[in-house]
Amino acid sequence: AQNVEKKIFVRLTVDRYTHQFVTQAIETPRENVEIRDILLPMRVSPLMLNVHRPSYPIRSLQQFVRKAVQAERAKCVVTSFGVNTFDDVAIELLITTCYSVLAEDCRSTEPKFAVLMKKVTKGSEEKKMKIIDEEPIIGLQHVIDEVEVTVDGHVERDEEKLERIGVNKGNEVVFVELEYVTIRFDGEMASVKMSPFFKNGQCDICGHYDGEGEDELRKADDELIDDLEKYHRSYFADDSECKIEEELVGNKTNYRIRFDGHQDLFEESQELRKPIMRTDVIEYSHELCFSKKPVF
Repeated sequence: AQNVEKKIFVRLTVDRYTHQFVTQAIETPRENVEIRDILLPMRVSPLMLNVHRPSYPIRSLQQFVRKAVQAERAKCVVTSFGVNTFDDVAIELLITTCYSVLAEDCRSTEPKFAVLMKKVTKGSEEKKMKIIDEEPIIGLQHVIDEVEVTVDGHVERDEEKLERIGVNKGNEVVFVELEYVTIRFDGEMASVKMSPFFKNGQCDICGHYDGEGEDELRKADDELIDDLEKYHRSYFADDSECKIEEELVGNKTNYRIRFDGHQDLFEESQELRKPIMRTDVIEYSHELCFSKKPVF
């Protein structure tokens, strides 16, 4: 077919085997250009491949609404040094070599899911995650230069099998999409998105998810407290093989909570932290300016 004058057509074709390379074909009035094997930062799932993803039949109005509000999920981000909760409150605490509960269904004695994370070793930034769904137990861990995925304790590299249980694995980032939660993990930092149907129905270090932010510090038994250490301890998973790092967990200066970025609360410590001096940088379209002296 001949191209229409003054129109350009672009076609992207995803490699059917790797899902991580694309071919870009550009058709102009004067020439055709094809660029092959463009490497994407992570694997993609073309529309026709979505049949491999877990399918949850809609049998009630509640399930229909759950699908419709998926984009409204609240997000919690967890790093080595703290948590930004579902209600956007910043809590400083340390992730240790014992599993901490990042997200868990606490509406019944038979939770539908639980998401846990811990450090691989002391002093390391590398983390390990355990995601417990109603069926498989998914493990994620940074190994050498990738995030390794295990299913029920066994390493799984078959990407088609992983897609069937909601796991999309890239070289550096893994996404896990379950019915109620979505997890993004890069080996060091995790983000968890939770369905709004779990407002007032979850319990974890990501705070009390109710859209408010004033009563974040509820322990696993739903007791509202103002002691961050007790709050932190209540969400360590039961693990007879794990020894709590008391020198970190018991140090009150490792805890702080910040509401809306304005108010600071120090647990049993009025000691001010030393401000960090930085060089201020301002970038304009034609020049880059640096402060002569470090500023706060």
